[in-house]
Amino acid sequence: MRILILTYSLLIIELLPAHAETPFVIGEKHVLKSKILGEDRPYIVGLPASYNDKTYHPQQYPVLCILDREAHFHAATGAINHMSNPLNNGNMRIPEMIVVAIPNTTDRLRDLTPTNSNLGSMGKENLSQSTSGGGPKFLQFIEKELIPAIESKYQMRQSRTFVGHSLEGLTVLHSFLTQPGLFQNYIAIDSSLWWDGEVMNKWVQDFIPKIKNTTAHIFMSLAEHKTTGDFPGFISMTASNIFFAEWLKKNSPPDFATKLQVFPGQDHSSVPLLSLYYGLMHSFDGYKLSMETIIEGETALSAHYQSFPNKAGIEFLPTGKFG
Repeated sequence: MRILILTYSLLIIELLPAHAETPFVIGEKHVLKSKILGEDRPYIVGLPASYNDKTYHPQQYPVLCILDREAHFHAATGAINHMSNPLNNGNMRIPEMIVVAIPNTTDRLRDLTPTNSNLGSMGKENLSQSTSGGGPKFLQFIEKELIPAIESKYQMRQSRTFVGHSLEGLTVLHSFLTQPGLFQNYIAIDSSLWWDGEVMNKWVQDFIPKIKNTTAHIFMSLAEHKTTGDFPGFISMTASNIFFAEWLKKNSPPDFATKLQVFPGQDHSSVPLLSLYYGLMHSFDGYKLSMETIIEGETALSAHYQSFPNKAGIEFLPTGKFG
């Protein structure tokens, strides 16, 4: 019996960690008391790999705001780290960024819809939408309270990207039309543009002619929805997104770069990650650093990054340390 107890004790000792484990923390959670919304609103911040290393550049970072779900936050931080971190894999397709996730903890429909409407995705009355239409106030919260709060805490560059999926994609395009210049890049994924009888397709024709002296990259994506025989909401979603994107391409100012991409084989739930990747590529088109440029040295690097702001309207420095 004593031998058995000793053996069992040794087994337990072997299974115990030799030292305390260090948590691997991806984000920082904060709470902001919103006077505009009259409630506490959480947000999560993910910092780039070089943020706390003072020998690295840039010392200020672009920010990406992504709506609604913590799952989207994990996808965004992982994708951006893969696409921007030269220490990880030499991949420098986009700059390192600060990621800010804005979860919805109160009334998702209220915050993410531009108008009050009981008209559902199938064109029929839906009384469960009675709280809708709080989008303008939610966007005011982002502009007047959230962005100033994170700018006061973190080293941010004046380059902002706004990302959303489904109703959040509707919100991204709502911001694009009504808050010109607040964000420079917009990634709207399988957006619910069927909302309120496709009201955003009416707004785009009213608002775009009034937008002046603004640079914007707009990336819209769609899953492969069937044009017939599918869920009626998805059929309407497809048609409304195509109309919005095509109208924008034909009528927007020259400093707007609009792209609509359909992802074959993807559905409404699976399309966000691919859309984020290609949306970031579109948003930072021209930033990618080639191995030839790195080999050529400091002069070539400097010329490359000086040429990029002409496309984005923002000054950028290289990601990581060279030399």
